[in-house]
Amino acid sequence: MFGKILAFTTKMIVGVSFLGVLVAGTLFLHLRAGETRAAAIIEPRPVPVASLTLAMQHTYSINDRFIGRLEPARQASLAFERGGLVTSVLFDEGALVEKNAL
Repeated sequence: MFGKILAFTTKMIVGVSFLGVLVAGTLFLHLRAGETRAAAIIEPRPVPVASLTLAMQHTYSINDRFIGRLEPARQASLAFERGGLVTSVLFDEGALVEKNAL
């Protein structure tokens, strides 16, 4: 009976001691972190800043350049109804032509 009480008391003392060391270590680390945090907070010096005045522009231009190859979405086969000779070209390639413009 006395041996059981002694074993229980020993286990209790070891457990309480372990918890005490754990709490003391945690408290020490917490206080030490607070000191380093307080030392790290230093008022920063103001940085000189240059300012510019911008004028509003009412127009702008965008220059885009692309590299690639164009392919038509649709194609058509054209042929002449009659054979002949082209004597003059009255319009530039790609120009819009109204009906009966010739």
